[in-house]
Amino acid sequence: MNITVRGAGKADYPALCELMRVDLGVSYLDVPAAMVRFERIAAHPDWRVFVAEADGLVVGFLSVEWRELLHHRDGSYAEIMTLAVSERIRRSGAGSLLVAAAEEWAVQRGATAVTLHSRLSREGAHLFYERQGYEKNAYFFRKVLLP
Repeated sequence: MNITVRGAGKADYPALCELMRVDLGVSYLDVPAAMVRFERIAAHPDWRVFVAEADGLVVGFLSVEWRELLHHRDGSYAEIMTLAVSERIRRSGAGSLLVAAAEEWAVQRGATAVTLHSRLSREGAHLFYERQGYEKNAYFFRKVLLP
């Protein structure tokens, strides 16, 4: 199976929504609202969305954001915001290729590190990230402001 990674385009958005719904369990996904968000993200210079394709089908995607903070050691880093790979193609290298694309993009932007958050329940994802060289080093807190 040949897997390629490229930048996402508008024609990919329905497949990305389906990956979020099926493979990330985002059952509450409002597809029209998500399509609008994809458009905003695609137009933003500090964001990038990559897709993995196999046999002409989108089988995974990753979104990454470049950030600059006063308190960060070297000023800038990138954060992987979403990574989804179709369950039927996991362990094929698609996730690794997507992470590598994000890391390369981050380096080109001047980032000195890449971070990410992962739900506690996603133990398989944690092992994947550790195999990619990522280390657990923080807690993530969340407060819902609107129901």
